[in-house]
Amino acid sequence: MTSENTLVDKALFPRLVVKSGGRVLREIEIRGNLSIGRAEENDLQLMDPKASRQHAEIQREGLSFQVRDLDSANGTLVNGVRLTAPHVLRHGERIGIGDTELVYQEPGQAFKDTMPLAGVAAAARESADRRVPPPPGIDQARGPRTMSPGLSTGLILGGVLLLLALVAVAVYIVAPDFYERIGLVSPASPTAAPLAATSAATLPPAETPTGAPAATAEPATSEPTGGEAQETADLLTQAEALTRRSKFEDAEAIYEELSTRAPEDARPEAGWAWALILDDRAEEALPHAERAVELDPEDAQAAAVLGRASLDLGDPAEGLLFAQKAVDLEPANGLALAVLAEAHMANGQMNEAVNNADLALVQDINNAEAHRVRGWLYHLASNDMGRAASELQIAAGLQPELWLRRHDLGVLLLEAEDYVTAIMALQDALAIHPKGITYAAIGEAYYRLGQYDQARASLEQALSFDPEDLDAQALLAATYAHLNRCEEAETYYEQVLESQPDDPLALEAEELCQAGEPVPSPSPTVPSAAGPTPVATQGAATASASQPTARPA
Repeated sequence: MTSENTLVDKALFPRLVVKSGGRVLREIEIRGNLSIGRAEENDLQLMDPKASRQHAEIQREGLSFQVRDLDSANGTLVNGVRLTAPHVLRHGERIGIGDTELVYQEPGQAFKDTMPLAGVAAAARESADRRVPPPPGIDQARGPRTMSPGLSTGLILGGVLLLLALVAVAVYIVAPDFYERIGLVSPASPTAAPLAATSAATLPPAETPTGAPAATAEPATSEPTGGEAQETADLLTQAEALTRRSKFEDAEAIYEELSTRAPEDARPEAGWAWALILDDRAEEALPHAERAVELDPEDAQAAAVLGRASLDLGDPAEGLLFAQKAVDLEPANGLALAVLAEAHMANGQMNEAVNNADLALVQDINNAEAHRVRGWLYHLASNDMGRAASELQIAAGLQPELWLRRHDLGVLLLEAEDYVTAIMALQDALAIHPKGITYAAIGEAYYRLGQYDQARASLEQALSFDPEDLDAQALLAATYAHLNRCEEAETYYEQVLESQPDDPLALEAEELCQAGEPVPSPSPTVPSAAGPTPVATQGAATASASQPTARPA
């Protein structure tokens, strides 16, 4: 366990220095047992995809501390050696968990930035032992030492040469024409340079082979200076960070300013499109992605973004075309490979999809998009819901402030009929960034649980975001029918059946209302969408013949 506020001197406790990519991320004191892993309930949570949820533990044993592995998937290393049993920690030893390094620091000891391997340390000690001790009295005062004759001669010659150089400089300053008179320097005309410049300036324009004057030198074009280019790069980085934090309006303002300032630069348009895609606004993203590709047809990132926008708009052929182009332009681009995997998945080519998703993770293990696509592939291609949920949890851990990662996880759990946990994940998404599709997904989860009052409240919120959402209208019609509020149900199912005559939920609502039998609403067993996220309790869920209304983003 750890504690932040204490009256005890911090120097009395050992520390773990958490490092990743060569950078120190944080320090944490060890005052008792310390659990380490990717799950939030750990005392030290690691946002490392290679870490297990409960990966390792440090335990206090008397005055010492020992580390043990908790049967993690990738193992725990100490000084590069994989643990097979608990290990008592010593000052400066390094614990390796995935790509994260934890350096153990004893109280009052200086930070050790390096820890030699056991073999190197032993060799160093052995070498020290073999060192010949100095003879007695070697450090005592010695008598006066005399300078060698060779060294004395060298110093005298150096002094003479330095004196001659100083005399030559003095003569040049006092009589600058002396060296010309004795022939050491050639005389130069003081007007040569001005005449050359004047004649160059008065030369007639050169003639081209056709007799037309050659183009005169134009002033430099308004290319971005070094400072402007750096400012643009900084603003792009800032906008990307805002997007990952679901601050889409702020990110869009930056992209709009950059697009106005540098209308021929494809990067702001591509970034703008990607922000809109992550905000579930693919229709708005499409023209920006098309503009980015038009400005720079060789930009793999722009092609990948256009491919993703096409996929989100239900055009798998176009999505595959641009995703493949992006990979052809830059085969090691992780985003391009992830979009190509999703395009293959949308076209029913599951083997190609899996291969490209795996390759995307090989190129960048911290690619949240690749983890998201791989998760859906585990579900759709392998029917492995456990690994699918794990991949989407990793994506959410990599980008914890991006609402879409929590939403994706909730939709996956909804399809797995784990409705209670789905509601929790979706409520987390709402807390980050309220969206109509998230309210609709929560409404469906409540509906499947038979909690019709909560379903109604969530679905009404969904329609306040998008009144034309036919899926939410159909689900709300069925919800009203189960609540025996058929006048309101009729308004919605008639609108849906006019556009989608075979919609199963609208037909269900119509059938319930025409039967005229009230359907009681069960008592609530899960929290409402507007409430705080509780601790998960796995409840029984009933299967439904109809598919969930929310689709994977």
